[in-house]
Amino acid sequence: MAKLTEVGPNTVVLDPTCGSGSFLVQSMVMELNDVLKDPELTDDEKNKKMDSIKSNNMFGIELDEKVYGLATTNMLLHGDGNSNVKQGNCFELEDFIEKSHPDVILMNPPFNAIPSTVPNKYKRTNGNVSDASDEKIPKAWTHKDEPTKGLVFVKYLSDIAKKQNWNGTKLAVLVPYSTAIGTSDTLKQFKKSILNESTLEAVFSLPEGIFYPGSASSACCMLFTLNKPHFDHEGNPNHETFFCYCRDDGFKKRKNLGRVEQFNDKGESIWKKKEDSWLNAFFNKKEINRESIQTSVSAEDEWLCEAYMKTDYSKLNQEDFQKMLNDYLGYEIIHGES
Repeated sequence: MAKLTEVGPNTVVLDPTCGSGSFLVQSMVMELNDVLKDPELTDDEKNKKMDSIKSNNMFGIELDEKVYGLATTNMLLHGDGNSNVKQGNCFELEDFIEKSHPDVILMNPPFNAIPSTVPNKYKRTNGNVSDASDEKIPKAWTHKDEPTKGLVFVKYLSDIAKKQNWNGTKLAVLVPYSTAIGTSDTLKQFKKSILNESTLEAVFSLPEGIFYPGSASSACCMLFTLNKPHFDHEGNPNHETFFCYCRDDGFKKRKNLGRVEQFNDKGESIWKKKEDSWLNAFFNKKEINRESIQTSVSAEDEWLCEAYMKTDYSKLNQEDFQKMLNDYLGYEIIHGES
């Protein structure tokens, strides 16, 4: 995600739901490495630039106090850079976000966020914050989990970008599959409201068990350009969205170890080759059979590659059918619907 958003030595990065700080650490390490490799800088210039990166380029927010402690420790262990990490609710730290004025936002908002942490204006208006704010809160917001599965965070940041007239800010966010394919009125309304302000540039379908062993959730990565409407004045998409099928990334699940990187006979990382291929396809807008495709989408459409790729039925067999049944039954058991 840091490479997708082209994080470099001059990039200001924000993670408003930073958890233990992984996105910030990765971004900071990338920026520091870029400086160290710059042949045009003297040692003194490199040191000054790296100090500036640590002090001025990384901004984070974490709600949970204990996890916030992990984030600051993580940043310290990787070269400081923790002075701009705040503990609190990102919805209550709008001034902090505005002052950070990020070039890139990377985030993995909680898939089961508690609705009480979300401002009522987003609940009452389903994202259309310019509407009247005295309406009743819809039933969808009275359940245990917030109904947008992360899109309310995107909407909040999209609103700030529009208000502050940010130019070119990229937002890469991890959200569950249900966010991309959900058909609830709340999801559709939030999608429409977001697209009125920001462009959906790309969606990457990520591997099953991406969070193994911590969670069984399937996720995708969405890339937005904030403060750049997805539609033209006639309501048509301004350009096509890039979709990529990244389900097989060269990692294997191993009990007690998590997801383990695999290598070919030459000792080369399978993941590295796949990552390079997917990034190359995105930046050059390549359509690859059964891997990537470009198409125009709206709030009514599914935001996943699987909805638009052509299926190669010749490769389907009995094992595929059985696996699909097992996955379906597993889903029903996990969600208490069996």
